[in-house]
Amino acid sequence: MRAVILQIGLLLFFVSIVTLWLQGMDIIVAVAKSFVLFVVSTLIMFLMAYLFVFLRRDKIGKDEISNPNGLKS
Repeated sequence: MRAVILQIGLLLFFVSIVTLWLQGMDIIVAVAKSFVLFVVSTLIMFLMAYLFVFLRRDKIGKDEISNPNGLKS
């Protein structure tokens, strides 16, 4: 999962560099803004993945506790 998130972040990084550069922005400024975008978007994706796994685990744990036989309902 980490590899997929980083690949999406890197794709966003390079696409934003090219997009900002083609709009007439200086290349150094475009790289700096794209790096900030990469860091923020990657952190948000990691946070969403962590919360999804955490909330999913919590839901499964409650189902197992409520069923004393251990059988899935």
